[in-house]
Amino acid sequence: MLKRHSCWLLILLLATQFACDHKSSKKKPQLEVPPEPVVEISEKSPFPELAVTLAYLRSYYYDPTKLKPAEMLAAGLEELQSDIASVAFVQTTPTLVTVQVDKEKKNFDLSKMTDIGKLEEVISDILKFVTLELKKNGAPGDEIEDSIYSFVNGMLEALDPYSVLIKPKYTDDLDMQTKGEYGGVGMVLSVRDWEVTVIYPNEGTPAFEEGVKEGDVITQIDDESTVNMLLSDAVDKIRGPENTDVTIMVRRKKDAKGSKDPKDPALQKDEKDKSIPEEVKKFILRRRQIKLESVSARWLPGNVLYLRINHFINYTTDDLTAKYAEFTKEKKPSGMILDLSNNPGGLLPQSVTVSNAFLSGGVIVSTVGAPGSQKQVFHAEEKGTLNAETPMVVLVSSQSASASEIVAGALKGQDRALVVGETTYGKGTVQQIFHQGQGQPVLKMTIREYLTPGDVSIQQVGVVPHVRFVNVGVIDDIVSLFWPDAPKETPKRTRTIKSDRQRPDEQPRYEVRHFISERRDRDQKNRVEDSGADEDTIEFARRILVEAGKTKASETLAGLEAFVKKHLAEEDARIVADLARRSVDWKKAPTSARTPSMKLKPVLCATDDVACAKPLETLVPGQEFFLELQLENAGDEALSRVYGVVSSPADFLDGHEYLFGVITPGKSFSWRTKLSIPHRTAAGVEPYQVDIYEQGRGKIGEFRQNLVLRELGRPKFAFTFAYGEENGGDGLAQKDETFLLHMQVKNIGDGPSEKLVSMMRNE
Repeated sequence: MLKRHSCWLLILLLATQFACDHKSSKKKPQLEVPPEPVVEISEKSPFPELAVTLAYLRSYYYDPTKLKPAEMLAAGLEELQSDIASVAFVQTTPTLVTVQVDKEKKNFDLSKMTDIGKLEEVISDILKFVTLELKKNGAPGDEIEDSIYSFVNGMLEALDPYSVLIKPKYTDDLDMQTKGEYGGVGMVLSVRDWEVTVIYPNEGTPAFEEGVKEGDVITQIDDESTVNMLLSDAVDKIRGPENTDVTIMVRRKKDAKGSKDPKDPALQKDEKDKSIPEEVKKFILRRRQIKLESVSARWLPGNVLYLRINHFINYTTDDLTAKYAEFTKEKKPSGMILDLSNNPGGLLPQSVTVSNAFLSGGVIVSTVGAPGSQKQVFHAEEKGTLNAETPMVVLVSSQSASASEIVAGALKGQDRALVVGETTYGKGTVQQIFHQGQGQPVLKMTIREYLTPGDVSIQQVGVVPHVRFVNVGVIDDIVSLFWPDAPKETPKRTRTIKSDRQRPDEQPRYEVRHFISERRDRDQKNRVEDSGADEDTIEFARRILVEAGKTKASETLAGLEAFVKKHLAEEDARIVADLARRSVDWKKAPTSARTPSMKLKPVLCATDDVACAKPLETLVPGQEFFLELQLENAGDEALSRVYGVVSSPADFLDGHEYLFGVITPGKSFSWRTKLSIPHRTAAGVEPYQVDIYEQGRGKIGEFRQNLVLRELGRPKFAFTFAYGEENGGDGLAQKDETFLLHMQVKNIGDGPSEKLVSMMRNE
């Protein structure tokens, strides 16, 4: 009998268990290493992935009451059936399940499956049968391995959405996300126009030093062409152990004057011009350890220091300390903005020390685990403080999660910083990484729940900002002014985790809707600041600090009333002016308590029929059209600031807003929106409802309608291909030979196709 002992690799918040003495805030937190479970691998447990997972679940899962064998087995079978096409199962009674692989069937008795140990025996028997039959049928090794991981991960998904077993080949990516380092050459890549393209090389990396430039197209990696290569495959081939070489061939455009600078305006203007001369360059790059940047900083007007944290990795606090020292060497800030928008989280210890950087004492966060485990409380201490006095705003978004929620929750709970933005994601659990060693899978498992100051869980509810700041607007006649009115839906993936420590319902003190009327494409280059808050949100936070900033958030909030009132008036004036240019009268008028009388007429128009001279009766999948709503005021009192919101089970209809503005008695107003029906939509009737609102008064009417979709023929393709060599040849495509490939495709179906693309790749 072989015994394997676990080793603890690192801790995520997503991730993390980081112990500290809860009796004293002066004692530096230390990592607590619990006893290691002994995992026995024998004839009764031939699948180590399963045995290891169940052993850790028994020892450390944060909620043992969820370990229900019947539910875990059913979930594992569901996932296995979904992922492996030849596998199916039927459970006719609670004590019997039939598993089928192709034509072979086998019954499994569940009557003795009363605990996790018996569950392991049943699953092992099922997996023995499945893997043996897959081997008999000639399934590749990857598919057989997938069957094991599918079962285990389906079982884990029955417990919570964050626990997962990761294959050994994917552990490098997990390592990079937590440690913030990887073996590579320092390029950020993307696929543009089907080609692997360099977005930019990081300064101080092998790619930058050897002359790789933004916009270079990588045509070959070592001996392999990148034609139709997946981006993930290209990244995997370029990364590798440090002090090893990788050779890349790149194609680079230059203008007629020989410019090779991708930022050259002439080059940017003609970047898609195929006539621009190109050159091919070869680079031999020596890999080394590349550190991810986690913090950026810059000064804003009014002596406000802006700090952006992208993720919480091993050295985020060190980066923050270094950036703060660099930017405050010559002057101290009058206000600080900490941007955690869209930050998905990371390491718990880093969230604690980042919080500590802006606090001089008090509770930061606490964690609780399975019944009987000790509560762990993390305190701030003065020696870890960078600045606990300067007025501060923390920016968050609906995608700020986990570690970023700990920081926002701590700074809000300690009255240290005003929180601005949207309610955060609501992930209040801690995951632990369990690793059996090199070449072994990694188990990421939920072990604890964290509580913000006051022992409040944010699971499912998130951190509510003091000031809710959201962008709304009208862009290309697509309206998004009122969507934030809808209550926040609990993210689907968090529904399986509930906490009995949730705080009561909380609302922001103020809500500001910032009006925009044009798309502002950001220069997304995967830099730290690219996923942060937009400039309008940052400017709003800066103005708060300059005009009302105080050391305590409560004092800042108390002085915001006049500022917010002024800002809302400015926003309202901008909306009125913009809609006036669109012929919508959005002036405010007194509202009546009487129920208005209205008539609604929907009209369907072809996109090339601007005047809608020939309204459409029906539509087909894949069609673009205008849905025009004509609203008539059939009453005897004027209505103002009238708008409609469409709700429908069909995603292409749901949520669209229509603006009508002022409608006097006997008059009507129309608004149209361009919609597109997905190609895969089934023929039939799509119901929708139009709710009519008068701003400041609420809902004043509703109308139910139907959209009729008729059947559209489906394309079907037949194709032939042939190849030949230049100047004759032996008719075989061999290495380094140039050959011609001719492909003919014929649509033999009864429906049209659009944007047909054929792709080839080496396997």
